[in-house]
Formats: sequence, structure tokens, C-alpha cells
Amino acid sequence: MSVKSLNRALTAGLLMATFAAAAAPASASTWTLRDLGQRICVDSVYGRSTYFLVSVDGTWSSTIGATIHDLPPGSTTSGTSPIPPGSNSSGTVQTAVGVSIPPTPVGVYTARLQATDGTDTQNVPLTVDVRARC
Repeated sequence: MSVKSLNRALTAGLLMATFAAAAAPASASTWTLRDLGQRICVDSVYGRSTYFLVSVDGTWSSTIGATIHDLPPGSTTSGTSPIPPGSNSSGTVQTAVGVSIPPTPVGVYTARLQATDGTDTQNVPLTVDVRARC
């Protein structure tokens, strides 16, 4: 390959790399799932139905969905309203996730609230304190 051909190939490669980098969208989402220090007390004999709150700070361009994981065995969650694109800096709660915890052995369980916009996924701990009486 001649020097002239090599220079053309390098120039073409650099131009393609530059255009590819320019075409890649910059992340428009800079958000944080707030840890609200949520703790609930559950009666070990009766169980409990309640909600965990979801608050996101920052700016996001995609819908954020929230789910809860690692609840005591037999627990269920109900759907939550997704958080539409937007921004928040006031600590406002945007949605809640319903939970139903059945009668459960006494103990402290650590669940996690997970929020995702499809690209970024964040988790915060939730405390489920199961007692003989709340």
C-alpha cells in the first residue's frame, strides 16, 4: 500500500470515527433514587398491606419504573405508576409500590426498592420489621 493510500485510509477511518461519536446521543438522564430510610412494622400473625414510596431526584428523559425485590416469602407487590420523563429536586414522592406481606416469622428482613429507566438501574434498601405485635 502506498503512503498516499495509507493516508487516505487513515483519514477516512478518523472521519468515520468522528461522525460515529457525534451521532451517539449523550445521556440526558442524571437521576438518583432517593433513600428515604423506609421501615415498616409487620404483625407476624396477621401480615400487612402497605406502600413503599418512590422519589427520584435529578433529570431523566425516559420513563422510570419501580419494583420491589427480596420481600419475605409469599409477599406480593401491586403495580406502580411509572414516572414519566421530567425532573425533580424537591424530594417529592412521584409514585408508590404496593406490597402485601403474609403472616411471616419474626425477624428483620431487608428488601430493596429498584428503579430503572431502561439504561440506569438503582437500588435502595427497605426494612421489613416483623414483630409479634406492632
